[in-house]
Amino acid sequence: LENFAAQIEEKQATYSPEARQRLVRALRAQFAAGEATPAVAANIELLEKVTTFTVTTGHQLNLLTGPLYFVYKIVSVIKLSRELKAAHPQYDFVPVYWMATEDHDFAEINHFSLFSKMYSWDATNTGGPVGRLPLDGLAEVLSQLPPEVPAAFQQAYAESKTLAEATRRLTDALFGEFGLVTLDADQPGLKQALVPVLEREIKEQVSNAAVQATGVSPETTASDAGPAPLYGTCTMSDFHITWKMFSHVRCGVVPLPGEENDNFPVFANVFSSASVFAGTLSFT
Repeated sequence: LENFAAQIEEKQATYSPEARQRLVRALRAQFAAGEATPAVAANIELLEKVTTFTVTTGHQLNLLTGPLYFVYKIVSVIKLSRELKAAHPQYDFVPVYWMATEDHDFAEINHFSLFSKMYSWDATNTGGPVGRLPLDGLAEVLSQLPPEVPAAFQQAYAESKTLAEATRRLTDALFGEFGLVTLDADQPGLKQALVPVLEREIKEQVSNAAVQATGVSPETTASDAGPAPLYGTCTMSDFHITWKMFSHVRCGVVPLPGEENDNFPVFANVFSSASVFAGTLSFT
């Protein structure tokens, strides 16, 4: 725990009051229906204070929590938050589970093993962020569960419209009394925090510069990458950004012809609800 004092100082200097308020607004909206337990609601209010810090873990939206380390990771941040509070009583620490709602790998989360039996959910239109998936067909899978399964597991999915909502309900049911704040970051308001990062990347290409500074070739395979191999092939261009859209596509930002060294303005392959214009990125 001795290393956390320096982390506290670093976080105090790094994160602005605006960033803190952005997070609090998003969490209040997420729990607007009054579903938060008293402990969770209290922790969300604590996040407004500059003396409050988060202890965060993240994981995919595995059905019925999936592998046991889903639970281990969450229990670990709850325990660590308590230990940090005891070591630094002048501060507050809030355990957070960051749901990987924008992960695309449905095949990794659509099944679970219970009492030596495998259960699988065969959903359709699974190419995009899994958190947005409707729960069509899942009730049939859950109806096969044995009676030993606690009712909270069934209720979380029965009362939800999307996989993200169901996972949040389930983690709230399991860990809400301990103040665990479950966050769905797939929200336009939270994504605004990325805008200055992308603007700097467009103007300065900092990621490419960081890779070049390592001395690793722009095109490196696992066989010659040295002690920290890059699995597969890593190709860096002087100017290229890709991101996941609100639809099921990815798009890139590329310079206009003849303006490769001027950075702005840029032309974007734009789909759905993201746009790039006059050097300003806007997520709606």
